[in-house]
Amino acid sequence: MRGIVGLECRFDKNKKEVAGHIADIRINKINVPLSYRKLFDSIEAQDKSLKRGHESPRYKVQLTYGSRFEPWIQGVDKLLK
Repeated sequence: MRGIVGLECRFDKNKKEVAGHIADIRINKINVPLSYRKLFDSIEAQDKSLKRGHESPRYKVQLTYGSRFEPWIQGVDKLLK
């Protein structure tokens, strides 16, 4: 999978620590199993009822990668109330 990973080096009392974070993931398509259709439909309906933009994540997705590195959704948790 292509993306951008940021790295930083921290120094604390002669101790070096390297940390990283994912800045961007470049995925064009993700296979969404039919079993998650109702959940995404309810999120979309809630999005349409909101009067302002989204400031926080609406759902959390667990991605799994197949043998040919194709991403697909294994789990979804709705975060909005």
